[in-house]
Amino acid sequence: MTPMTPMTARLRRAEITVFCAYIAFVFAGLAFGKITEYDDFGDATRAHPLIGGAFTILVVGAYVALAAVILGGLPLAIAAARSALVARRWGILALLAVPALAFAVFAGYTLLLGQVIAPALHAGDGPTRTNVGLGISLAVVLLLCAIASTAAVTSAIVRGEIPPRLYRFARIPAALATLAMLVVTMSLLVWGLSLRADVPSLFNGEDGLMASNTAANWLAQLAIMGGATALALWATIRGFAAPGAEVGPVAARFREARG
Repeated sequence: MTPMTPMTARLRRAEITVFCAYIAFVFAGLAFGKITEYDDFGDATRAHPLIGGAFTILVVGAYVALAAVILGGLPLAIAAARSALVARRWGILALLAVPALAFAVFAGYTLLLGQVIAPALHAGDGPTRTNVGLGISLAVVLLLCAIASTAAVTSAIVRGEIPPRLYRFARIPAALATLAMLVVTMSLLVWGLSLRADVPSLFNGEDGLMASNTAANWLAQLAIMGGATALALWATIRGFAAPGAEVGPVAARFREARG
């Protein structure tokens, strides 16, 4: 394996940190999307411009962050896979296959629970203790699948032979993803405060996950998104401020001659 310079190693750590922070960010976003799928939230979005504007910006920012993560991370994963094929390092390829396997596990478990929970809900039983427990188990499975996928991809990138230029390129999408995460977090803050001011009955209702308090759900999602964004911002700043920037071979020899 080609030795990695300190700057490249620092860039890699920063980009992996942004990726991990983004995964936590997505969890909060999925929870927010779940509670806002009800018609009452859609009516509030259409009836109140500030709520609607914040929601629109939030959705657009979420898609921008996703595109940026794919743009920055996919070349790294492809490079890791290519180097693993050349070197016949099948362990790296197995690690890169973990996300697909995890998705299959989660999708299968979701379909299985759908056969158990959906009939009870249609029968009017509501969120029974059994259904709540099954819903929590689904969240746990999703969390475990996400952790396994993140750890596997991260390990594959660390172990793979990836050209330093890809790390230098990836810091631009990482910065864009971080900026989008910041915009989404601020939009979520505005959305919640506007909902509290304009539709307090909905804000203080029980439309959260598993019929829990909506306001408490919003605060939890805001805390997770804020923490993930702060971590990504810290990593991005460290990545761009990495000392000892790499230079070309001619410039390196010129520096040595001057020294």
